[in-house]
Amino acid sequence: MHHEVSIERQYAGFRKVLLGLGSNLGDRRANLTAALDAIDRHPDCRVDMVSSIFRTCPVDAGGGEFLNAAARISTTLQPMELLAFLKQIEAGLGRTGSGRDARPIDLDILFFEGVRMADGGLTIPHPRWRERQFVLIPLAEVCDSFPDPDEGVPLASLVARLAMPSPDVVPDAPGKWWKAPGETNDN
Repeated sequence: MHHEVSIERQYAGFRKVLLGLGSNLGDRRANLTAALDAIDRHPDCRVDMVSSIFRTCPVDAGGGEFLNAAARISTTLQPMELLAFLKQIEAGLGRTGSGRDARPIDLDILFFEGVRMADGGLTIPHPRWRERQFVLIPLAEVCDSFPDPDEGVPLASLVARLAMPSPDVVPDAPGKWWKAPGETNDN
């Protein structure tokens, strides 16, 4: 189950980006919602689709259970600009400390249309996306026909091969849980 935003909210000229979202500190669902709201409010970003939420055990991180999701956004920002913006959102929601600490929000760029890079603290595609079911399972709901930069096939077919039902990745909020600001229940 996924949430797709109406076509009026999608704009030509924007590039698609797939994001991973996670939270294991504070009001986890509110943190995920606040991050998506902040992304969608940016004049150069639009949230196009959001996966269900999944509960997962921490991997390479401290703290308790995570809530994880994936989102497909459109943006005119360049990759490093988007990274800086996502880091601002993380800081605004109270993220401090190292990458291994519990965190109110974690926002990762998994894929960025037309971009392969490893520079300045950003690697696209994300270097560990294939290894983590907590990324693959929500990603399967939003990746659509997004092309895999390594294999040239639609990412959906690759994710379908890699994503496995896992006792460590449990649906928490299947279906539509996030609404764009101003969106009504019948959209």
